[in-house]
Amino acid sequence: MRPDSAPKPPNPDQLRQRCITYQAVAILRTMLPPLSEDTPEARACRDDAALDPVAALVPGNAAEARGPRKKSGKNPCKRRPDAMRSCTSSASS
Repeated sequence: MRPDSAPKPPNPDQLRQRCITYQAVAILRTMLPPLSEDTPEARACRDDAALDPVAALVPGNAAEARGPRKKSGKNPCKRRPDAMRSCTSSASS
């Protein structure tokens, strides 16, 4: 890095994800059962086994975090009168 160039500011999405992950791990660790042998290695093994499936749920980027985009912004219940009946009946159940 050149001495006259300023460091890049951190990506807000990455910072937010890091904070969320840290909090989720801290909360999940309190929910895990106690260890029969309380050593750093046993704790790491238990945490990895329990947290790996949770880590798989973390979105890979900001677009995944926002979720899928709707293909159409129209409500199907407003297009057809018969669809309105099915929408209201499914909403009430």
